[in-house]
Amino acid sequence: MTAEVSILNRAGVALAADSAVTIGARKVYNSANKLFSLSKFHPVGIMIYGGASFMEVPWETIIKSFRNHLGQRKFENLKTYKTEFIEYILKDERLKNLNPEKAVVRRTFSEILNIVVNDVQTIVEEALKVGTRLSEEEVKGHLNERLGSFLEDFKANHQIILDIEQSDFLNIHQGVISHVIQDKVLFEIDGDTEGLLKELAFEGVRRDYFTNGSTGVVVSGYGEDELFPCIYEIKTDGFILGKLKYSNNNECEISLDDDKPSSAVIPFAQMEMVYSFMNGMDPMLQNNIQNLLDNIFTNLDKIITDHTSIQLPEEKVSELNNLGNEIKQQVFQEISSFQNKNYSSPVVEIVDFLPKEEIAEMAEALVNLTSFKRRISIDTETVGGPIDVAVITKGDGFIWIKRKHYFSPDLNYGFFQNYLRSGANDDTYDE
Repeated sequence: MTAEVSILNRAGVALAADSAVTIGARKVYNSANKLFSLSKFHPVGIMIYGGASFMEVPWETIIKSFRNHLGQRKFENLKTYKTEFIEYILKDERLKNLNPEKAVVRRTFSEILNIVVNDVQTIVEEALKVGTRLSEEEVKGHLNERLGSFLEDFKANHQIILDIEQSDFLNIHQGVISHVIQDKVLFEIDGDTEGLLKELAFEGVRRDYFTNGSTGVVVSGYGEDELFPCIYEIKTDGFILGKLKYSNNNECEISLDDDKPSSAVIPFAQMEMVYSFMNGMDPMLQNNIQNLLDNIFTNLDKIITDHTSIQLPEEKVSELNNLGNEIKQQVFQEISSFQNKNYSSPVVEIVDFLPKEEIAEMAEALVNLTSFKRRISIDTETVGGPIDVAVITKGDGFIWIKRKHYFSPDLNYGFFQNYLRSGANDDTYDE
C-alpha cells in the first residue's frame, strides 16, 4: 500500500509519497518510486498509489514514455494533461495484452465472489452452532439466494463505466470464469447458478468496482492559463476487451471564487492518520460510534420494551422511530460541525497562508505520521522508506525537495550527458 498527500494553496502544491511496495502478503521493499514530474518543461507532476504496474508494465516506464511523447507541448489547463495521459495509454497497443487482461478479470471476479461465498459460509457456520448441518442442496439454495440479492445491490450501488457486451466478454474470458468458480465453489452447480455467476463476473468487470490491484493516478500542477494549482485523480484496473476501465475520482481546483477552495489537504491510499489529524478522531472509531448511535436510535422501541414494562402501541412506535431518526441526524450534524469548527477549518485556514516551504514540510510530516503508525503496530509496514517530496509552483515549475536515487550521480557522468543532450525527462536525479 501507500501513503500520499497533496497540499494545495495559492502559492503552489506540495506532493509527498512514501517508498514502500508490498510483494505478496508480507514482503515489503522500501525503494518504490511513486512521485514523478510529468513534463521537464512545464509545472506538472504525477503520483501513483496502489498497483505498481499497469497491465504488468511498470507505471514508471509508462509515465516516462509519456513524458518523452509529450516533449515541450503545453496545454491551457491541467485537465488536458490528464486527458492526454489517458489518451496516450488508450492508443498504446503494447499495453493491450490478453494475459494481463485475464489477470484483471480473475482478480475482479475472485474478490467479488469471495464476498458471496463468505456470506454463505457464515450461514453454514451459524447453523452448525445450533446443531444443524445443512445439506448440499440447502447450501446451493443459500448460494443462489445470496447471489441474486448481491447482484441486485451491486447493480444499484455501482455505475456502468465500460460499454461491453456480455457475449463478447464470455467468449474471451469463459475459461477464467470457470477456473475461479471451480476454485471458490466446492460442489457441482446447476445452470441457473452458473448463469448468476457469469453475470456476477460480467457486472463486476464493467461497473465502477476496483480491485485491490488497481492503481490510483494523481495529476497535479498548472496549465498555461491557470494561476492556481489543480489536482485530478483517476483510478484504473486495466484494459477489458480493448477498453480502459477507469473512473474520475477526486479533483480540486484552487480559486478566488467563493464556490471553490483557496487551499486543501488531500490524502490518498492509506488516509486514516491524515483524517485523524484533520478531524480529531480516528475514522474507524468515528464509524463505530456512528454505527452504535444508529443502532440505538433505530431500535429505541425495542430497547424500551426490553428494559421496561412499557408496552407501546403501534402509532407510538412509529412516532418514537421518527424521533430517534431526528435525534440521530442532529447528533451526527453536531459532531460534524464540531470537527469542522475545531479541527479541519483551523488547519485549512492556516494552510491558506503557508509558504511553499511549509506546505512541503507539512506534506512530508503527514506521510511520516502514517509511516510511524505502521511501524509501531503489529501489522505489515505497508507505509515506509524514504519520503519523496516535491513542490510545484507557477514560476519555478516542478522542484524536488527530497528525492531518493538508485545510483550515485558521481559514477554516472555519461547518463547526465545523454540526459542533457536528448532532453529526456528522467526523474532519477534532481531537476
